[in-house]
Amino acid sequence: MDVRLGGIYGLERLMRDAPYDQPTVVTLLTAYVREHSRAGDGSADARPATDVQVAMTVLANRDAARDGGGDFDLRNVRLRNLAYMGIWDRARQRVIGINFPEADFSDADLSSADLGHADLTGAVLVGTSLREATLDGTELADAALTDADLSRSRLLRADLRRIQATGAHFDDTYLTRAVLKVPVCSEPVSSVPARPAPFRAART
Repeated sequence: MDVRLGGIYGLERLMRDAPYDQPTVVTLLTAYVREHSRAGDGSADARPATDVQVAMTVLANRDAARDGGGDFDLRNVRLRNLAYMGIWDRARQRVIGINFPEADFSDADLSSADLGHADLTGAVLVGTSLREATLDGTELADAALTDADLSRSRLLRADLRRIQATGAHFDDTYLTRAVLKVPVCSEPVSSVPARPAPFRAART
């Protein structure tokens, strides 16, 4: 395990010191996560292995603007109970990191993952399980959530503008103060039970 962690942190340093190598490093790290996160016991309390969690944290805290045109491929990964990956910036008084814009998480298991304040703008989450996930303050504008399961997840103040949500499940989902205009759907999403102030449309 120590060797694996050393290699992951070494790739993180390479990304920081040689930005032109970042697309290659991202490809290597996403392949590593795919390879080491597809097996598991499937239990509700299953968690990613330490090296997988560290690899995801390194990916989350990279400068996404340096990715180039490479694909951010995390399809079919099993990251149930993924721990929080953000960093509190005391100077700016806000969370930084958790940068996954346009990432492909199709058919992934992100149940009970903590993705609060993540940037998932334009991400592909088709068929993804986000049951009981924490998505408070998460940027999901333009994301593809077709057939995704967000049952019992938290989306307090999340940005859901222009999402594609055909067939998505929002049963018992907490949507207070979420920014939601008109989702791009050809049919209604699953019913959302009434809650105190479940929706608030974006102000114009």
